[in-house]
Amino acid sequence: MGVGLHHRAQARRLNFSGGIIAWGLLVPIISYFLAPGVLPADAPQGDWIALSYSVWKFIVRPIAIGGMLVGAGFTLFKMRKSLATGLTRSVSDVKKAAAGDHVVDRVNKDLPFTYVLGGLAFAAIVTFLITWQIFNVGMMVSFVAALVMVILGFFFAAISGYLVGIMGSSNNPISGLTLTALVLTALVMVLLGVKGKEGVAAVLGVAAIVCVSAAVAGEMLQDLKAGHILGGTPGAWRWATCWA
Repeated sequence: MGVGLHHRAQARRLNFSGGIIAWGLLVPIISYFLAPGVLPADAPQGDWIALSYSVWKFIVRPIAIGGMLVGAGFTLFKMRKSLATGLTRSVSDVKKAAAGDHVVDRVNKDLPFTYVLGGLAFAAIVTFLITWQIFNVGMMVSFVAALVMVILGFFFAAISGYLVGIMGSSNNPISGLTLTALVLTALVMVLLGVKGKEGVAAVLGVAAIVCVSAAVAGEMLQDLKAGHILGGTPGAWRWATCWA
């Protein structure tokens, strides 16, 4: 309730309406008219409570994942100007640093963009090697998995940080972003014709890394927000986080 006081009325209405639509509309309708024929054979169906939970888990929740996919796309669309501005400023900072005339205030001093690119490249290489050597997945599949990880990690970390910055860390949609990463990565692997244990390993590996990136992004944005209020240096705080 305390967190809800800081939310806008629209966010509160969306959270409330989601619960009403799921448990007050979809679960009863599907349970009465369609279940248990549409459920997996091993799904619990002993009584109405177990049946309702199975309907929520196997049918309503995937519907919600589709809604999260749409919501993630809409959030990225709303953030397009902020993302473009941030990337443009980063490229401009690199050019100014190379020219030797780049001076910024202490409270605005962040990590050099070249270090960020180096970290992304390192993470992609590690993902490629782990997928290729440890999970025994083909080289091409490992390369695609690393590429998907970088793209999804970048955009999902932006979504996580944006939502945490607005509504607080308690509203970091980690589970939704992870499930979205699972679905998108699985679709890519299916399009590539990857099946069996190789595909499962690649999908789970990418989803795990994206999950961690979203969680850490939300935590870092929360700390950066507090540091900004206290007049801290973003770059120094990031170095401290890396060493920690």
